[in-house]
Amino acid sequence: MKIAITEMLQLDTQSTKTIENLGFEIIRYPLETIYEGNADVIVGMHLPKETIPSDLKFAQLLSAGYDHINIELYKEAGIPIANGRGMYSIPIAEYCLAYILNHYKSIPGYLKQQADHKWERLNQNKALDTAKVLILGTGSIAQETAKRLNAFNAQVDGINSNGRPIEHFSQCFALDVLDRHLPNYDIVICTLPSNDATYHIMDTNQFALMKTDAIFINIGRGACVNLEGLMTVLDTNLAGVVLDVFETEPLDTNHPLWDHPKATITPHASFETSKINDYRLGIVMHNLKRFVEQMPLMNRIV
Repeated sequence: MKIAITEMLQLDTQSTKTIENLGFEIIRYPLETIYEGNADVIVGMHLPKETIPSDLKFAQLLSAGYDHINIELYKEAGIPIANGRGMYSIPIAEYCLAYILNHYKSIPGYLKQQADHKWERLNQNKALDTAKVLILGTGSIAQETAKRLNAFNAQVDGINSNGRPIEHFSQCFALDVLDRHLPNYDIVICTLPSNDATYHIMDTNQFALMKTDAIFINIGRGACVNLEGLMTVLDTNLAGVVLDVFETEPLDTNHPLWDHPKATITPHASFETSKINDYRLGIVMHNLKRFVEQMPLMNRIV
C-alpha cells in the first residue's frame, strides 16, 4: 500500500520503519498542499475537494477542524476520515492559561514600568481562585483548559449543544441559552468549531452582555466572532480580549484592533509547542495501526 504524508509531519528513523513495517510505501508531498496522486492513505491538512483519488481507503487529517473538507464527498464514497482532535489541546490550553495570568497579574503594566525604570505597585492583580470561567465548547481543547483552571480553583462552566455534563466542568449549559449566562462570568473562552450554529455567535449584543471587567479569549474559529461587532463595544465594555483566530486571516494590517489598548493579537499560533510533532505523530501512528488491523479509528468523523 502507498501512504502520502505531508512534509508538515516529521518522520524520524523509528517512525519511518514502523510505517514501513505496517506495509506502507511512503510518499512525501509538500507542506500545506493537496496531494493529487493515488495513494491508499493520505496524511495531511487538506484533501481533494472535487474528486477522490481512485485508490484512497483512509484519510488522516492533521487539523482538528474539518470545515474546509468536502465531507459529503467522502461520506458518499464510504472513505473514512479521522481528524486531529487532541493534537493541539495541551498547547492551546497552556496558551489560554498564560494570557489569563498575564492579565490577572498585571504583567504588561509591570513590563512597561520596567522599561520606564519605574518602581510602583499597580495594585491591580486579581485572584484566579475566585474567577468564574465560561468555556464555549466542551471538546478536547476546552477540557484540557478546564483541567488546568481547576488546578487554580477557578469555577469552570461549559457551553455545548445541549447542556450535557462533561468532565472537568462544574456545570454545562445549552448553546441556545448562552446570552442568559454571559453576564455572570469573569472570563469567557471560545473553543467552538465553525458551523451554522456558531457563526458570529459572539456579536455586539453578546459582548455588551459581558461584565465590563471581563476578558474574552478566542482560540476556536475566527468566524465565531463578528469582529466589527466586538469593535463597537470594546472601548466601553470588557477589560481585554485575546484573539488568536480571525474570520479573515491574516488580520488586515490597517485594522484598528492592532493598536487597541485592550487587545492582544497572535497570528493563529496558540497551538505552537516544541512537542507539536510528537502530538501529531502519536495520533497518526495509532490510527495507521488501527487501519491496518481493521479496528475502529480514533477521531473518526466520516
